[in-house]
Amino acid sequence: MNLRIICEKTSIKELRMSPDRDLLLIISSLGGGTGGGLLSIGRRTECKVLSSIIPSETLRDLILSWTGELPVRAPPPHMDELEREYPEIVELREKLRRGELDSRDEWNLRELCEATGWDEDDVKDELVNIDKDPAERGEVYVNLFNKYYGEARRLRENGDDVQAAEKLWGAITALVKAYSCRKRVFVEHWGRRKLNRFVENNVEEELKEKFSDLLTFGGELHEHFFERHLPGGKFDRRWNQCIRLIDELKLQLNRRQPDTV
Repeated sequence: MNLRIICEKTSIKELRMSPDRDLLLIISSLGGGTGGGLLSIGRRTECKVLSSIIPSETLRDLILSWTGELPVRAPPPHMDELEREYPEIVELREKLRRGELDSRDEWNLRELCEATGWDEDDVKDELVNIDKDPAERGEVYVNLFNKYYGEARRLRENGDDVQAAEKLWGAITALVKAYSCRKRVFVEHWGRRKLNRFVENNVEEELKEKFSDLLTFGGELHEHFFERHLPGGKFDRRWNQCIRLIDELKLQLNRRQPDTV
């Protein structure tokens, strides 16, 4: 069926390239068809046109004539929880997409970097894509784990224990995120409580203790980055415990799903 789409307060380019905007689409049939409909698309709803698009010469970019279906995908359920618990995170994500950061936003970004152990560019990418289904982001987190784990070990070899501790925490949070994608569960990895809750509620029994211990020992190293409070011997023990747990988890996870971590 041929459909006419009239889009208010946006151009066709915005409709195709920026589905996060508030859109109101009026859909009516052309030719001999009957009926019509009103489709309201919220801010986080993804809208894609699968068929070819031919702009109308009459109304230029406000009317499209096309043939096909209009699939609409609802936002993943974790977005509702984020809006309730972390409205400032959702606001920061919107500002990042618009490129409108102020000094408060820059401060919030630094706080997220410190909480996660990730670089600013990686935190920005996470925020911009925070409305994605976790299952779509698994490879991203595997790559982040490999990046930060490699950096941590190189820094340790060079004698920079403080920076190594922070990079190792970044690797640990990325590893938990990578595993959570297998469960299709979103984890707010900037919060220790959220990380521990995910492990307790979603990880299988044979892996739960390892993940839990990793967060505990890695958390001490993360605190050492700010406080420099661990004596040399205790730092060495915590570091070795984390490396052992990571290697054991990598081995077990790769047996279940090879070449993913």
